[in-house]
Amino acid sequence: MQAYNVLDHNNSAVWMMRVMPENAAYSNAIVSILYKADTAADAPKASDRKFRIKIVAKSKENISDSKALATAAKGTEFTDKDAENYNQLPLMTVRYSGRGDCGNFYSMRISQALTYEKEYGIKMYNFEVITSENGLKKDANYVGGLVSSMKYTSEGSTLIDDVVEEADIDKTPILIKCNDETVQAVYDAYVKFIKQQNTDLKAQYQADLTTYNIPTDQLNGTTPVATEHKENYAKLMKLNELISATDVDNIPDVDMFDPIYGRPVESVGEILPCIYYPKKLTADVNTTAPGYDSKDYTNSDGLVMFDSIKGLVLKNGNNGYFDTPRTVQDDSGHQTTWTLEQEYEDALLKAYNGTHDRRILSPKRIPVSAFFDANYPYTVKNVIVDLAKTRNDCRVYLDTGIITSFSNSIVKGLIKNYGSI
Repeated sequence: MQAYNVLDHNNSAVWMMRVMPENAAYSNAIVSILYKADTAADAPKASDRKFRIKIVAKSKENISDSKALATAAKGTEFTDKDAENYNQLPLMTVRYSGRGDCGNFYSMRISQALTYEKEYGIKMYNFEVITSENGLKKDANYVGGLVSSMKYTSEGSTLIDDVVEEADIDKTPILIKCNDETVQAVYDAYVKFIKQQNTDLKAQYQADLTTYNIPTDQLNGTTPVATEHKENYAKLMKLNELISATDVDNIPDVDMFDPIYGRPVESVGEILPCIYYPKKLTADVNTTAPGYDSKDYTNSDGLVMFDSIKGLVLKNGNNGYFDTPRTVQDDSGHQTTWTLEQEYEDALLKAYNGTHDRRILSPKRIPVSAFFDANYPYTVKNVIVDLAKTRNDCRVYLDTGIITSFSNSIVKGLIKNYGSI
């Protein structure tokens, strides 16, 4: 009741700390992008060459802090070439905002933000946060890009990292860190490929023009195309369109480049020239069918479909010692397994002594008028009192539990425990 009376005022502010053991882990996902440009060795005809992109996600176990996740993303698992000789770079890391298995209910979908693309003329995405704890529902939505566009610096950053960080804390169930250097690297590789494609396509056009031997008057539309030339004429027209699409003037800027879906700005169905996303090779694929190309399929695990029902699923969050209490060994070698109550007590002690977050020690950084005890163990009560004495700016309301009688023995016990506090 005392806490209620203190807080029962308009505009009361409350600081809360989510307390978990030190080895509790974040639900997370590390997304890497893999890319490979076809060469003449892969496809003799330039028109058959593709810039291939795969997007793969993995989740790491025992990620107990954000630095560990960033370090893991830099490991060879996410930077080495894969078995299919694709270049690989880390694209983004995503984690639940708090440690624990509750984050395993979360996932993230990414879709085009067409309204924003039409307004700004750059590639923008909807980052939709989904929770499946009580049926699928949207928990948050952000709009941003994979790079920070220099075209709109005066209006704030368009990079999704900054968008999420600037959102209210109660509206950020997940944190996203995008590697814009990776986007730049993939973009540079694509531009290099497209420029070479344009040269090779023009050479192919001249070679095919000679091979097909279509009369000039039919080529320039002076006379109708003869039946025997129609198929080859269509091939030449398609090739000419590809030459135009790969012209240097038609190459998008990096902030208009879409490595996730390969779509131009404001486009839903169109794909940027030569970009291709290999499909998963499954048992139902007929590898002996005419036109089958093994390069159009992949054996990679963890392919991400950001536009699927759940999208990118976060995994490997756990409650650490709250799930499996620790076993300690004394000097004599005797081992003892803690109880869950001991784990709770240890976590609370580390919350109030500043181990979890040192800001609690500072009156300026965490200004309060009172600390409230929720009938914590006696050791925790003492640490709360010591904290208040050190800060010297607030009261402490201790909770001794429900006392049903005030016999002499109970009163003496209360005096013994709390008289010196």
